[in-house]
Amino acid sequence: MKLFQAVVPTMLAAVLLTAGCTDAGNAHSENAPAHDHAEGMSLRLNQGAKWQADDHTRAAVKAMRSELADSTSGNEALGKKLQTQQEELIRGCTMTGTEHDQLHVWLNLLAPAIDRLAADTDAARSPDARKEVAHLLDEFDKYFQ
Repeated sequence: MKLFQAVVPTMLAAVLLTAGCTDAGNAHSENAPAHDHAEGMSLRLNQGAKWQADDHTRAAVKAMRSELADSTSGNEALGKKLQTQQEELIRGCTMTGTEHDQLHVWLNLLAPAIDRLAADTDAARSPDARKEVAHLLDEFDKYFQ
């Protein structure tokens, strides 16, 4: 049952990650490839510079960091809150092009970590769950401005 509880949010996040963003309100061209931005890609800088994130994305990441830092709840409750915030980040996506694709690479790293946190009913058993999410939120600043 715990496996099912971990798999369903991961599947939902994958669907949202690949279909949830709007590319600044513009529909993808009918001739464009499927909306699988991150498949086969690795997170990288833009020729040594950080990618430009939109205001919504920066605010959403800041809110997730605050939630993580201020939370006194267990991992499962925290993970569920972060899943909701991540979904809001994706829904408000206005980034386009390679910056947008790189955001999805980062989100594809973050989503499973948040899902593991949300599935963690025993924080003492896996104390690294919060650290993993914190590390990935910190990684955002290494690649985006």
